[in-house]
Amino acid sequence: MDLFTPHALVRPPEVSVLAGLPVRRTLVAVYALTGGLAGIAGIIATARLRASDPSFVGLLIELSAITAVVVGGTSLAGGRVRVLGTVVGAVLIQLLTNTLVSHGAPNSFARIIQGVIIVAAVYVQRLGRRGL
Repeated sequence: MDLFTPHALVRPPEVSVLAGLPVRRTLVAVYALTGGLAGIAGIIATARLRASDPSFVGLLIELSAITAVVVGGTSLAGGRVRVLGTVVGAVLIQLLTNTLVSHGAPNSFARIIQGVIIVAAVYVQRLGRRGL
């Protein structure tokens, strides 16, 4: 078996060392450059999405927050707050929204579904208070 076949016994890093190339220094430099460029790309993406602007953080998520609390079992009329239920509700609402959007539904349709969930939860809570 010669060294020019695809099944050579010598791996490329070993060949580079045998050739006298600085393998470790090259790998560290490549990883550092890649990490730096990824960091710059993240900063640019954050700036483009305005995700770091404090006036836009949390904008238009009020409906999602209310839906998460209601789905979590907290009554809109007041009373006990269930923190674990609210966390589960937030996860479910985020899962629902991401599923709808990833299947091509517009974000406005996901908000309509959240509104329907709130209306249904208020109706169920109202029936529960009446004892029906």
